[in-house]
Amino acid sequence: SRPGLLSLHAVAVMAHGGETYEIRSGADKKDLTLEEYKALHPTYYFDLPSQPGCTDYVRYPFKRFAAYYRRLTGNFGLPFVIMLASAYGGVKGALYSFLTSGLLPFFQRSLGVSGSRYQAYSTVALSPWSMKAFIGMLSDCAPILGYYKIPYLVMASVFATAAFYLICFMPLDADSAQLAAALFFFGHLGVVVVDLLCEGKYAEMMIERPLTGPDAVTWVWGTYMVGKLISSAMVGPMSDAGYVRELFLACIPLAAQVCIPLLFGCFPEKPLPKERRGIQVQKLKANAPVFTLATAMGLGAVGIALVNLFGDSLAVIIYACCTSVVLCAGAFLVLDRKLAMCNLYMFLAMATYVQIDGAMEYFYTSDSTCIADGPHFSYTFYKTYSSLLQAVFGWLGVVVFQNYMSNWSFRTIFWVPIVLRVLASLFDIFIVNRWTTRLGIPDQAVFIIGVDMIYELTYMLEFMAGVILTSKLCPKEMESTVYALLAGFQNFGQNVSRSIGLYLIQSFNIKTTVPCDFSNLTWLLVVCHLGMPLIGVPLSFLLLPKERLTVNLIEAKPDVPKSVSLPTDDDLAPLLDKKGSKGGYGSSAL
Repeated sequence: SRPGLLSLHAVAVMAHGGETYEIRSGADKKDLTLEEYKALHPTYYFDLPSQPGCTDYVRYPFKRFAAYYRRLTGNFGLPFVIMLASAYGGVKGALYSFLTSGLLPFFQRSLGVSGSRYQAYSTVALSPWSMKAFIGMLSDCAPILGYYKIPYLVMASVFATAAFYLICFMPLDADSAQLAAALFFFGHLGVVVVDLLCEGKYAEMMIERPLTGPDAVTWVWGTYMVGKLISSAMVGPMSDAGYVRELFLACIPLAAQVCIPLLFGCFPEKPLPKERRGIQVQKLKANAPVFTLATAMGLGAVGIALVNLFGDSLAVIIYACCTSVVLCAGAFLVLDRKLAMCNLYMFLAMATYVQIDGAMEYFYTSDSTCIADGPHFSYTFYKTYSSLLQAVFGWLGVVVFQNYMSNWSFRTIFWVPIVLRVLASLFDIFIVNRWTTRLGIPDQAVFIIGVDMIYELTYMLEFMAGVILTSKLCPKEMESTVYALLAGFQNFGQNVSRSIGLYLIQSFNIKTTVPCDFSNLTWLLVVCHLGMPLIGVPLSFLLLPKERLTVNLIEAKPDVPKSVSLPTDDDLAPLLDKKGSKGGYGSSAL
């Protein structure tokens, strides 16, 4: 889950400057300028006086926030604002951060499993993120008790809460690590459902209230960052102090609390009339090819989780590669050819940067009994300080992209970050071979430069380029479905990457438990982080359009079926210039 920009659906009719925009409220429609809207709601905005004094400058941020809060609650209602804080501050921010940052100390320190098994169990835990398209389609086509979203949100909360309760209180050890991985699967599934369905609702409401601009997105990402920072600050110190299992005690109330605003009616959803309840057959027929592909991807994600749980590394890599071929071929049958080619590139870009966390994370954090002269990073540095630095450099990537790269060609904006990321991997090789200590350079400094700074910055550049590419290729009224599918493909590509990494870790005889053996780690890095990622450079010229980011790639197709699934926060796109533009995107980031 990465910081992003404003959702494409939410900005399709957004106010900008003094232009005229459509405001929709139910069936009523009328045109207002932004200035007219401000005149109707004078308390929603606050500006400095024409001749401000020192006191005005001091009071300005507080007055501005107060006006923003009045505008937010006035347009979306205080109950829904509370709902968003619960979903994105509590679940997507804090809970998700505990899940991702806490996996390493849990499996390494608490259960004592090997690095290769940790890699497999991480794939199991993260598999639900490849099921987003299927979950969205299921929610939109199979309402429960007349509701599309609320029952799914409640069930997600209940399953996740139960999973974390069992993680905390069951007697788990290395022999029952498979069960722990399965429980983490359900924990992530709860986060995915809450993230997907709540994003769909606020995006829908933003379209109905275009002159509110990015207010809801600002609130979502603000609460998300607060939750993430708080949990990240806790994971490292608590893990170093030996309170690894206790980390997930906090996940129990975080997963359960989302039910409270739901039970108090904070989620604005009205039940369907009785005659319209049940399976939405017309939606299924209208989107049959897309639904079939989404279902295949969902089943593929479950399958890759099961193979990682019960199969060996050879079975894992064979299943991952065969499933990938079937899904990518299906994408060419369902999607426009140009979009399918770009999707194939982004999938392969994820899959060919082979993730070997089971080797690298254990190398960086193992103690002296495993590696006498190793880096011996504490969890506080590796999971807390590093997460904070990655957030800073991720946003720096946004700034660099918007100011210096927004007019590059699609091919260049994708292959340049690949090359930079490969160069960043050289810093890992310096540390692994202990050249840093021979030169008297702290391992932490080299790690910050290579991983926290260069890697995170290049990741954000590639992420934003992918968002823009997808936006410009989406046919009209199929944006949501395509976004959900492509996000699922990219997440599945990461699962394939981890599956390949699992096989290579064992093939290179990396031993992460005493007696440890990291003698082949350099060659593993050369293959996985220097060699294979460079495949993306020629692929960018074969699969991506040669046009610049500012060029409209395809015309909208008015006859395509209306989308029925909704985008997630990782599928955020740049602002549209104004109402009526065809594929024209501004360069302003939130």
